[in-house]
Amino acid sequence: MEKRARARVRRIGARLVLLLAMGAAAPAFADEIHLKSGGKIVGKVEEVTAERVRVKTPFGVQSVARADIVRIDYKPTPAEEFAARLEQTDRQDVDALVALADWARSAGLKKEAERTLRLVIAVDPNHRVAREALGHVLFEGVWMTRKEAEEAEQRRAEADRRLRGLIRYQGEWVTREEMEAREKGWVKVGDRWLPPEEANRARGLVQVGGEWLPRHEAEARRRAGELEQALGVKLETAATTRFRVFSEFGVDQARAVADAGEKALGLVRERVGWLEPVWKPEEPCELVLLRTPGSYMQLVDRIGAATNQPPGWADYAKRQTSFYTVSPPASVQHAGGRRAPDMIFTAIHHVGHIALHGIHPGYTYPPVWLDEGFAVWIEHATLKESLTACSTTGYGVASPRQDKWSQSAHWKANLKAGLADGSVVGLERLMVARLNELGWMEIAKAWSVVDWWIQTDRERFLRFVKEVRQRYPRYDKHAEAGPADFLRFQTEALEEVFGLSPAGAEKAWRSHVSAGS
Repeated sequence: MEKRARARVRRIGARLVLLLAMGAAAPAFADEIHLKSGGKIVGKVEEVTAERVRVKTPFGVQSVARADIVRIDYKPTPAEEFAARLEQTDRQDVDALVALADWARSAGLKKEAERTLRLVIAVDPNHRVAREALGHVLFEGVWMTRKEAEEAEQRRAEADRRLRGLIRYQGEWVTREEMEAREKGWVKVGDRWLPPEEANRARGLVQVGGEWLPRHEAEARRRAGELEQALGVKLETAATTRFRVFSEFGVDQARAVADAGEKALGLVRERVGWLEPVWKPEEPCELVLLRTPGSYMQLVDRIGAATNQPPGWADYAKRQTSFYTVSPPASVQHAGGRRAPDMIFTAIHHVGHIALHGIHPGYTYPPVWLDEGFAVWIEHATLKESLTACSTTGYGVASPRQDKWSQSAHWKANLKAGLADGSVVGLERLMVARLNELGWMEIAKAWSVVDWWIQTDRERFLRFVKEVRQRYPRYDKHAEAGPADFLRFQTEALEEVFGLSPAGAEKAWRSHVSAGS
């Protein structure tokens, strides 16, 4: 019997907590006026006279003729009912009090329910059901309101901070050392507080014209000054840890080129899987974008002399609109009638050339088709299309047919069409083509072969680059080798890495293109 009673109290307690949480609505307690017509009006009788009865209902106050009424059943209000129940309840019986609180809440008497719960905790201060129904929490063994608990926790936390020697300063808890340092205007670097200039130096910043800059940006500013003085032009600068961009076309273009360069190198690491640095960190790649051929040619002469380029290199570069060097890494171009936003493509194209040469540095130049294919692969991977033609019309000059080829989808469609009509040259022919023999179809195929190898087996792609570059003669010795020699070097590398002849690789690539990959 006692177990059943306790179980009932637990059920009542759970229901009480739920009702308090939900703010349950009370059922309607009201008088009932029975009419001769058989109907009934439910409400609270407010006034009774010899002629009429005035009753308040949920729909408003109604006045009913006494002659139409059979009888009136008066019922106590919830408050009257509660008072009667409380009068009959033992104030020391917590189970009965909890039950009464449950009834009061169900009757919509929130204040009476809370009053009854307080009677419970007066008898049993640790009564969990009553405490939780009242919204109390147990904090360090003591029941209290949530606000009291939050205040107690705050007092405890503040006491703990003071024990640790902290001081409240400008809304924060800090050490005395930090407070004194802040009042002096010092800056925290690591675990030390330093005067502003010393802090900037500790962060690796350099002061340039009253402005504190990261070392790589300061060096870029210094280098820009050298170029401006040498060329007589105004250059905007953008710098990252791996690129310095100098542009006559505004700082926004310079920043766009620097960001694209960083993205290009990120894609080399992500998709090609090559994790070695492309060039020495202390020697970032310089990308120079000029307006006129005059400034461009001045820079050709300066860079040619500084990098000890082979005879004839400067004359060749001057006939183009752009050139690049691998060591030190640099790309230089002039507008050549192009729009400034389009020059970013040439810069990223050159980054592709430099990146390929940076794979297994120290070896000779890669085959022309591989070099060009990787450069346009970088353009497409970074910028989603290619606007650079190092072959058909000179470096950085857009072809009249460019609109038919620039996007990857167009290249793939043209390659498929070329396979159908026989206009796509075989891989063996591509391997021995010279730069001026590469048309758009050949460039598209070179890009597609590189993309196919990187997609399917990037480790083998990197090995092929290494193997073929190990076999190739130095650039200044290329004249001593003929097309048959270059074909042999590449054939040996293909067989070594892929186990395929040029014909076998051609067949596999055609299947790849035909499948629409």
